[in-house]
Amino acid sequence: DWSSATLRSAIKAEHGFSLASPTVQMFLGFMESLDCLGRRNFLRFVTGAPRLPLGGFRALYPPLTLVQKMSEAPLSPDDYLPSVMTCANFIKLPNYSSLEVLKRRWGHAVAEGQQSFHLS
Repeated sequence: DWSSATLRSAIKAEHGFSLASPTVQMFLGFMESLDCLGRRNFLRFVTGAPRLPLGGFRALYPPLTLVQKMSEAPLSPDDYLPSVMTCANFIKLPNYSSLEVLKRRWGHAVAEGQQSFHLS
């Protein structure tokens, strides 16, 4: 179940974000809108596995956590790609200015990161 209600109840937001943050709300809407292939790619990028465990998002351990990725001048958050820590189900998400920017930057990160593993 990728509904907004399920995502809100299963995902944590920390370190600069809360579940009420506009960027988190935008991201949850983006997640909910993903098609089957987009969901599989999302999960592989974030967790390292193409499927959720039995019990869905609520069964992820540790829980999926969104944190704010800070930007440094002269760059803006829109200049950064999101990053993840698959071992902790941790998403470092810049405070993007729009859904279009989020989709573009997320798509780029997922496409480039599907078959690689780097320590950050």
